Amino acid sequence: MTTLAEASPPLRRLFDRLDFAPSPAEPALGSALSAWTRLRGRDAAPKWPAPTGGLGARSAVFLRKAGTRDYELAWKGSAFEALPDPLAQGATLASARGRRGALHG
Repeated sequence: MTTLAEASPPLRRLFDRLDFAPSPAEPALGSALSAWTRLRGRDAAPKWPAPTGGLGARSAVFLRKAGTRDYELAWKGSAFEALPDPLAQGATLASARGRRGALHG
């Protein structure tokens, strides 16, 4: 679901086909996928900053940080506040302790 927000029509069709495949069994994940699809419209990813309604408490959005090989936390749901050492808004993945497990839940 994450790539350049603007894409050529052939690439956009590829993402439409790829996004057709997921069918989450968990209702919260299905709701988050629906919200993501609604937010992105016909683009490969939503333009940011985007409204985050519907993404859910257990969702987070990381955007590639310009000029680096790193990603920055643009938005996080409330469930991330309960983690022992949560990433702050705007923090990069490279700054996370235990980076290899930073995205595992």
